[in-house]
Amino acid sequence: MKSKIALVISAVIGALGFYSCSEPYSESIELKQFMYLSLTGAADGVVAMDVQIDRDTTYTVSVFYGGTTNYEQGEISAEIAVNNLLVETYNKEKGTTYLPLPASYYVLNKTTVNIPNGSRVSDPLFMTIKARGIDFSGKKEYLLPVTINSVSGGNLPLNEELKTVYYTIKPAAYNWQKETWEVIALKSEWNSGTACSKVIDGNKSSYWHSEPFDATKNGFPQWFVIDMKKQRPTINGIKIWNRPDDHGMEPKNIVFSVSDDNANWTTILNIEAMSQDYQTELNYATTNPKGGRYLKVEVISAWSTNPWTALAEVTPYQ
Repeated sequence: MKSKIALVISAVIGALGFYSCSEPYSESIELKQFMYLSLTGAADGVVAMDVQIDRDTTYTVSVFYGGTTNYEQGEISAEIAVNNLLVETYNKEKGTTYLPLPASYYVLNKTTVNIPNGSRVSDPLFMTIKARGIDFSGKKEYLLPVTINSVSGGNLPLNEELKTVYYTIKPAAYNWQKETWEVIALKSEWNSGTACSKVIDGNKSSYWHSEPFDATKNGFPQWFVIDMKKQRPTINGIKIWNRPDDHGMEPKNIVFSVSDDNANWTTILNIEAMSQDYQTELNYATTNPKGGRYLKVEVISAWSTNPWTALAEVTPYQ
């Protein structure tokens, strides 16, 4: 398609140059082989959309034509729609495994656009991707084929090869803003140097240590609640660092839960025998992926028989 565009530009420039060197050029230049209707983005085949998973993202789609300086081609109307039936065909041709995006996650503000007589570009259609709730677990990616279904009016044909644009939809890197988080409730911490807040400070060398000596606070379970300050997207996994020194007290059975209101909790991961590895970052996929504003960490038991435990860092990811 790029070669076609270059050819059009070269031809137009050449035509203009020819007329400028000989006689005044006519009011319009028409290159019939390039005079057709197309959809924006279709020439690229695939348009990648890395969406922010906690907000809506809107894109603009238009119909246009080229190959002429005469825009008196009559009023043109084009019907545009999503055609998920094309996903399977695309996957077979390209050897890909895209999923069709469910209809609940996209909205077209209208289905018909118009090119007025005297213009070469239609009024815009706005397509909104409603990314909240899309299942991106397991590195899922989606394909959204947007196509011109039909055209009426005007004097130009529809280019069948350039009537469809394929949008690939995957999550953009999400900023969890851990520096804004706050521990708002807890059972125990030993002192300010080993506070629960150490598990969200981004430093794997610092750590939380539960109360070791006060019998009213030590023992299991130990727990704390993190306010992530706003509704967060689906948590697909938890990365964990154990305390980097003084080993043997690592959590054994640890449970992670989320809540929208700090009252009703849903368990997203229950690790019954967490690794004691303290030299590498542990990575556990959630078994019940969900999002929320509040994250609760509960240590049900530790590998030691002592009534305390420690933990260096906890990081959820999408």
